[in-house]
Amino acid sequence: MQIVEIFFNRTQSYVLMGFDAFFDEKAFHGEAAGWSSKDKAFFEQTTKMLRSLAQPFFAYIITMQSHGPFHNHSINPDTFDFSESDKNLQHYILTMHEVDQALSVFITQLEKYDFLKNTVLIIYGDAAPTHLNYPSSARDSIDRISPRDSRIPLFIIDSDISPSIKYKVGSHMDIGPTILNLLGIEEPGGWLGSSLLQPGIGKAVLNYGKPHVLMNQGNTVTQDHNYDNYTKFIDYSSSILDP
Repeated sequence: MQIVEIFFNRTQSYVLMGFDAFFDEKAFHGEAAGWSSKDKAFFEQTTKMLRSLAQPFFAYIITMQSHGPFHNHSINPDTFDFSESDKNLQHYILTMHEVDQALSVFITQLEKYDFLKNTVLIIYGDAAPTHLNYPSSARDSIDRISPRDSRIPLFIIDSDISPSIKYKVGSHMDIGPTILNLLGIEEPGGWLGSSLLQPGIGKAVLNYGKPHVLMNQGNTVTQDHNYDNYTKFIDYSSSILDP
């Protein structure tokens, strides 16, 4: 992990969720520690921790470099053609490029120490890019390449899955059921969401501002605020509807 222990009272809450150990920023050092940490150093130190764990294990890892503000990078600006880009957009692209490189290093290390042979690796973003720390002009620049209503990235790496891109609507509630599906474990009662590996185009019910539904039509995601049209298709657990 890479979060201070008091954030969302994680020291206590993670124990109640079933985690055996929680490592906050005090467990890391150098460029791997704190708000301004860099993902490459963080992954390198995290890999050492993973190697010390008894198998099988479940590890939930939170990185910080892609969170912003996007000035925490050491990439040579000459890597890209920035002739028509402002400084804020340059910093954003360079930071994301360094994050991509760090992910490559992490996966390479997992391969080196034979983790990937029997591991399901899930990589996802918890939110669309945040621009709260930037003036309006900078937010507009970043929006050109990563709109605030853009899709959240989700990568699933598993030895039983062939490389492909799935155009399917889902939400964070579907990640847990997807992991259990890959592991062949039955979902506990009361869960929302469904496995993203199941047939169908998928759906995501959102309640941000006003309830609405996202549906996938080919490669295009459409939004419908007429929520009532879809309530009969939303497969909530019977234990939630009838406790």
